[in-house]
Amino acid sequence: MANQYSLESVLKVRYEVEEQRLEVMTKSLRYYQKNLEIAKKTEHEIEKNINTLKTTRENNIVNEKAMYLYLEKMRNDLEQQQKSVKNSELIYEHKKTDYFEAHKDRKIIEKHKEKFLHNLKEKFKKIEDNMNNELAIAAFVRKDGYR
Repeated sequence: MANQYSLESVLKVRYEVEEQRLEVMTKSLRYYQKNLEIAKKTEHEIEKNINTLKTTRENNIVNEKAMYLYLEKMRNDLEQQQKSVKNSELIYEHKKTDYFEAHKDRKIIEKHKEKFLHNLKEKFKKIEDNMNNELAIAAFVRKDGYR
């Protein structure tokens, strides 16, 4: 059909790409939030253990050494978790950028479609105006005839 929007299939693809990227962005956000929560829990556990170590000073050096080793392990875990949080944050930002690019691309095609439909309406309006003018002239000629 001559009056059909030629980029309709492209618009459908853009919708699908945008939806896929939104889903990926949402998953990466959840992953980032999960890593952040784990890091906060680890940090809280370290603080709790430090407070416990400060309040209960036993003369047993073996227990204190074990607690310090445990705290050192927890600090290393926290450091690794913070790296994971930073990495997942970067991934999320990248996916967010991808989503907004896909959204922008879809909006461009939609604007193009709106412009196409507006131009099509204008074209049909001109055709209708010409037909109305011709009908009015024909009615006038039929009624009064040529003089």
